[in-house]
Amino acid sequence: MGLPAEALLSGPRGRRLCWIALDEQSFERTGRYQLRALEYGGTERILPILRSVLAEADLAEYASSDDVVDLLELVANSVDSARYWQEPDEIDAALTDPELIDLLAPVAEAIARAPASTWWSSGLALGDQVLVERREDGAPPPRLKGAPAVLAAWKARALDDEVRLRGRDVSGVWWSSPTGALGSEAAKRFGDDPPALNRTTRSLPSLGAVGLLLEEDSFGTPSARCWPLRASRAPRVFEVRGEDDWRALTERYPIEVTFGRRGNWDLATGRSGRWVLADWSLVAEDYDAVHLSALAYLATSGRALSLSSGAATLIAGWNADETYWLADVPEVSGAPSEWVAAEHHPARRWQRRGR
Repeated sequence: MGLPAEALLSGPRGRRLCWIALDEQSFERTGRYQLRALEYGGTERILPILRSVLAEADLAEYASSDDVVDLLELVANSVDSARYWQEPDEIDAALTDPELIDLLAPVAEAIARAPASTWWSSGLALGDQVLVERREDGAPPPRLKGAPAVLAAWKARALDDEVRLRGRDVSGVWWSSPTGALGSEAAKRFGDDPPALNRTTRSLPSLGAVGLLLEEDSFGTPSARCWPLRASRAPRVFEVRGEDDWRALTERYPIEVTFGRRGNWDLATGRSGRWVLADWSLVAEDYDAVHLSALAYLATSGRALSLSSGAATLIAGWNADETYWLADVPEVSGAPSEWVAAEHHPARRWQRRGR
């Protein structure tokens, strides 16, 4: 059974995926990208060219695709264009036009039927979790302990931002995930060996981890280690399979983040008003991990999701198929594999070192 095509068209990353898929096929056929060149053109210019590219497309090729990594390469290009700290780029802005969305519907339907995309709606692959470590060769194994300290520091930073940034047109951070900059006081307390909040994704054929390819605001690290992890006990996992799940989590454990986020999120979404997130320190009392499915990412990331309170929430910086571990449950289960970026390789962005 395929994915719901309408889910791919409901979010900016899913629509961008469909756009990129058309353009990649056009390049293979003509030797040039026809849609990427439209970055600075308006909707009126885009429509006839999009219709022309679509008329020549072989969508059956996508509908029958069974190469999970090849298809994920297209998703990676969509992820690379996410920028939730400022206005959407011109393509993301144009792809809110209902006429353009309707034209992309056959592309979404083809991708949704592809055998290579069936796993996108699946939950946490508990027996196949990998931590991507983008550190120098020879570094020690990742530190897998310290979740409570990180969550406490995250909440302290969120609360401080609401006071410190009140009435100012700036933001503290732009991401929704319970990680990142923890503030100067936390940095002083933790020193050179800070505690870690682990985040994992599954592996795929010919790819050490989904997280190698799919990372918003990536720094382009040329090498990485993929550590296989296992859960030391049966974890309590909250599954985000769509916007309703994210809303439910936010409304059950709300924390106000309006002043800490609005300088970025107002620009990214075009919405002005109150912003709320799940208080991850409270979520951790009931769940050990939160997993965002790949489909939920494509359908919801970057969209302002309205809440019953009149506020809104946003998924940003939380990557596809990514699990954040809110408790010290993961442990290393084997030796890491080494991966290097292969930017000029015709079929894969990453290759396993020594292969």
